[in-house]
This record gives sequence, structure tokens and C-alpha cells, in this order.
Amino acid sequence: MKKYILIVAVMFALVSCSKDVDKKAINSFLTDLSEVYTANFNGPDPDDVTKIDFAVKRLYLDSPNEFAPTGKGSFVEVDKQKVHDVAAQYFKTSIHEDQNTADVDFTSGDKYQFMPTNVEELVFSKVDEVMKSVGDTLLLKVNVYSVKSGWKGDINSSVSDWQLEDPNNIPSEYKVMRTVIYRCNDSYRILSYADFDSK
Repeated sequence: MKKYILIVAVMFALVSCSKDVDKKAINSFLTDLSEVYTANFNGPDPDDVTKIDFAVKRLYLDSPNEFAPTGKGSFVEVDKQKVHDVAAQYFKTSIHEDQNTADVDFTSGDKYQFMPTNVEELVFSKVDEVMKSVGDTLLLKVNVYSVKSGWKGDINSSVSDWQLEDPNNIPSEYKVMRTVIYRCNDSYRILSYADFDSK
């Protein structure tokens, strides 16, 4: 219950910019998080490990050419500033301290290194309900789906449409998130990202 109160408090603390709700744009934004298995967090300033882990993996999916081989097996590396830039596009606060995560190493040469893995499934997010709206700040119930790699469907379509598009590869819901985002100047920031049934 305390976490829910915190989420609502975060919503009322922010200034309004616009009242439009563009679910397609929000689905795309939240899919960017779910696709790299972003860790849960409550409040507008997740720990640096969460931001770094997300930003390195997101950057690799979007711009693999930004990474260079390290000469150590399959590990690749990228300048830390590029990681900071990606984090700034998604979170309200910047990375405070560069450091290692469970999957990512920070080197003395101001580089982040990690070993990419093969993608065997697509994970995407779809807004199920706008639970509360205060100006540009939205409290959302979000369904997260997984489907085998190679799926060609539209994440914004209905479940019945997915069944028609590929009967042998239908997305399945594997978790529900309670998410707080806000919008200003045609972009979004994530303020809270937690399991829907968390207390």
C-alpha cells in the first residue's frame, strides 16, 4: 500500500504540459523498457544500476554499430557518454555514478562492456488501462507479452488480431505492470515501474 501511495504522490508532484494520451506512442516507449527486461523500481529516481543496465542494452539493440569489439571473446564496449545519453531519454534523473551491474562492466577507460546474447523472444508492452491522469502524468496498467522471435504482428493490435496473424505464434501475457510516466515536449519519462500486484 505504501508503494501505491508513493506512486500517486509522484503523479501529483509533476507539472502538466498536455492532456493527450497516445497509446501507440506509450506502447512503443514502454516496449523499449520491457524488451531489455528493465528491473522494477518505485519513485522517479531508480538506482544507477537499473539505469546503466537498461541504457547499455537498449543502446545495443538500437545502435549495435556504436559498440566495438574488446578483443575478449564476444564482449563489446561503448563510450560511457553514449550510455548516459540513452538513460537521459528515458529517466527523469541522470546516472549519478558509473559502476558495474550484474551484466555490464565499467572500465577505467570510461567504457561500458558487456556480452550480447541471442534474442529468442520478443517482449513488448501494451497499455491495458489508464488508471489515473493528472496533466501529463499517467498511472497505467500495462500488460507485458512475450512471443517467439520472428513474429510479424502489430503490438497495438488486439489479441484476436494476433490469433489471425500467426496462429502458431501468438503472444502470451506473462506479467502486468503498474507504471507511472509523464510526457512533456513530445517525449516520455518513466517514473515508476513495478509489478501490478506489488504492495
